[in-house]
Amino acid sequence: MQFPESNNASISLRELQKQFWSSCRKRENGIYSMIRSKSDFSPEQRMDVYRTTARSAHVSALMDSFPVCRAILGDDYFKLLAKSYFMQTPSLSVDMNLYGESFPGHIAMLIGQRKELKELVYIVDLARLEWEYQKAYFAPNAAVFDVDRFQDKCRRLGDRAVLTLQSGISCMSSCFRVFEIWEMHRQDKLEQQSIVSNSRQYICIYNKDYQPLVEKVNAGVYELLIQIQQNKSLAEIANIFQGRHDLNAALTTAINNRWITS
Repeated sequence: MQFPESNNASISLRELQKQFWSSCRKRENGIYSMIRSKSDFSPEQRMDVYRTTARSAHVSALMDSFPVCRAILGDDYFKLLAKSYFMQTPSLSVDMNLYGESFPGHIAMLIGQRKELKELVYIVDLARLEWEYQKAYFAPNAAVFDVDRFQDKCRRLGDRAVLTLQSGISCMSSCFRVFEIWEMHRQDKLEQQSIVSNSRQYICIYNKDYQPLVEKVNAGVYELLIQIQQNKSLAEIANIFQGRHDLNAALTTAINNRWITS
């Protein structure tokens, strides 16, 4: 596609790209006067080619990243949600594997607007799990916990010593049985069971030996990972755990699974 120089002499390349990309998402006609056309297709028809391509690429990326949500909603309805998300939130990166971080929030917003989604409120947490799984898939492999380095840090910093989560690890909690729903759909073992969990679920999503994994954890491990994520010192975490959780057991689990680094 070409743009006539006379029409664009006062427009910077950055502004021209911005208008073009905006028109790819929304049917705006401001860009049409800038298009040089030497074919039988009108400027609008020529822009439609780019609109279709951009929309298809974004929708396909979401379908790949959220396969279980897609299976539950059905391809056609999922595509409707994906298209509405694209209209509001296009990708800011050329890497489409990074597209979809706020898609669970978009679904949450639509649940409040569309009555057909009222019975699927759990799908927001399911989408969160799928997105964290996507992130873990592309995360670097977790390193083994360095005990000597950690002991040296404790000697130097004392109560101020902090731990760090491995890259790509995340944790979440839900009052729904999202772990079982996610696992059943991935294994094609669909069984009738209650969606609501008897107790809150705690889930850890991480990368180990270059494989993304999803695992249920207890409240103590979840609390430890959350506090480390908030950059709390070991002394602060010990105070939070006092009388509530077994800190040694939670640390052992986290270290053995390479969820934390020294």
